[in-house]
Amino acid sequence: MEHLLSIGAFSRRCGMSISALRFYGECRLIIPRAVNESTGYRYYGEDQLEQARLVRHLRGAELPVESVRRFLSADDEGRRRALDAHGAELAARAGALQRSLDEARRLLRPSSAGEAERCCIVDARALAVAFG
Repeated sequence: MEHLLSIGAFSRRCGMSISALRFYGECRLIIPRAVNESTGYRYYGEDQLEQARLVRHLRGAELPVESVRRFLSADDEGRRRALDAHGAELAARAGALQRSLDEARRLLRPSSAGEAERCCIVDARALAVAFG
């Protein structure tokens, strides 16, 4: 007879929250080995730990659920290609984000070396009188 782990024990062993396990069960990525009909308690096999950890890391790398589903059903070559493609996409996104940060930093710098932009504060009533 197979030893089954409660969802709590499985959660601790695979490093995923119970709510994440429930979600991935609904998505059909990590399906409980057994569900108690009267209590709804979910049980998992120890042999499911590796796949659960893999799902956790793929999702941690922002691979969408549908892409994880395709990844899990792919052969080794398909998995390698999927990881390479996703890694290239992440690198492109990281580059775009870095460029945005660099531009934000550039906009915060004074307009010319050593000289801050000049501004003044004018009382609204005085400005209204001046243009009045």
